[in-house]
Amino acid sequence: MPTTKSADSNSQGSEGPSITERWESAFVYAFITRFTDLKKKIPTFNTPIDLEEAILSPGSNPLIIAVLERFLKNLSPTCDVRQQHLEQTLRSVVAFYCSSKERSIWWKSSQDANFSPLNTNNLFFSSSWETKLEVLRQLVEWQLTNCPHVKALIDNAWGVKHHHKAKEGAAIAPPTKTKKSHTQNSSKSPDEIPTKEILELVPLGLDSSRIRYWITDDSPRIWSSGNPWKSKMPMYSVSSSRPEYLSVIEKLKEARPKMEGKKKPTKLEAGHETLIKSLEERLPRVDDELNRVERVLKRIKDKELAAARAAELVQLRETRTRAKRRVDYAAMENDGGSDDDASSKDGNDTDSSYGEPDDQTTVRTSRRTSRASSTGLTSSSVGIKRKPDADAEWRGERRSSRLSKGQYQLDGSLADRSQHGDEHSEEAVERIAKSKKRRIMSPEQSDDSNHASARQATAENGRWSPQDTLPIPTDDDRFPDDSSLSSISDSE
Repeated sequence: MPTTKSADSNSQGSEGPSITERWESAFVYAFITRFTDLKKKIPTFNTPIDLEEAILSPGSNPLIIAVLERFLKNLSPTCDVRQQHLEQTLRSVVAFYCSSKERSIWWKSSQDANFSPLNTNNLFFSSSWETKLEVLRQLVEWQLTNCPHVKALIDNAWGVKHHHKAKEGAAIAPPTKTKKSHTQNSSKSPDEIPTKEILELVPLGLDSSRIRYWITDDSPRIWSSGNPWKSKMPMYSVSSSRPEYLSVIEKLKEARPKMEGKKKPTKLEAGHETLIKSLEERLPRVDDELNRVERVLKRIKDKELAAARAAELVQLRETRTRAKRRVDYAAMENDGGSDDDASSKDGNDTDSSYGEPDDQTTVRTSRRTSRASSTGLTSSSVGIKRKPDADAEWRGERRSSRLSKGQYQLDGSLADRSQHGDEHSEEAVERIAKSKKRRIMSPEQSDDSNHASARQATAENGRWSPQDTLPIPTDDDRFPDDSSLSSISDSE
């Protein structure tokens, strides 16, 4: 039977057989599909070709990492399978099982012991694909004999029940009422429990040339081999796609033995016909599996395209968005002040622009002036607060010279200002009070006697009294007009 090899399953320059000619790849893949749920959890893991490509890939591979994590957890549930410690954990588990007397594929008869192919100089992910395949095969064999979960599935599928005898003299505990379960994992339904037909790996059929055909799942992959009980059994991949699958069926039909007058076919001839019929019956399931894989790959591709489109939109949005800059208001105020100074200089140089400021300059200057006046800033130094004079001394409350004869109140004391030439201040006060037309107080409070008494008390005490009733001074009283000042100078 001619063999077909996948283009991706090369031997990477190795002189030995390729990975499609090694039965270990089919053995490892069959164990993964029967005793684990990695195919359901990893969307990109659908066919044996995916496993072969992962083993052939240099360095670490996500699929191989997931497979190693599951295998190591089955062999040592408490081990650390984090990616940064995966190599060290794998070496420790392999060294532990190699230290036992159970023979492995690395058994040395001369030393009567196993040896580990992994060490600090020979790491798993930097090894050749042959070493990777051997390690995976040995991990599968150790799980079949040492993993409690795997052994429980096998015992349940074959109907094996273990009856442990109690020790002599030991008290027998009464039976507890528990729900009946088909396996240790009660979360699985009876339909999901693997049966003997599912777990067992047997050839699909035998042709007239005694060539055995193997399948591991519903994919179109078919292996062919000789007698599996021989020490060296080459295994070839004869189909990896639907056209190749149909080609295998046509070749088997062409190689069908002829019935030359025989009434009853031989065992090999009957097996040949049975093999053709089995392959044809599997064709609908193969199509369903191919359609499922196609939908999964299309979904993955759509997600990748959506992620790429989202990345392009983010990049485009970042390109069109204005840069975020922090506004420096102090610099803006300084720039505004310099512009005003420049405009004022230009106004002094030219007569046409004098007295006619720009609209924007006027608005900016008025805004700055109002803000400076409210916050205690000067127009010449915007943004700088006025510093109080440290040597300044509080002078006390100043009384109007027209009401207190020019005297100041300094912490309760009086100071006469007659020496400054304010001799006629009392006359000026009386004249301004009489000529005042606007009064804030009521007419009853504006009696002449009350004003006279209030002025007399103020002149004598130099301070206000609660009993004093005087009109509230206005701006006209504090700042007399020119006529009042001229009359005062004339009287002098």
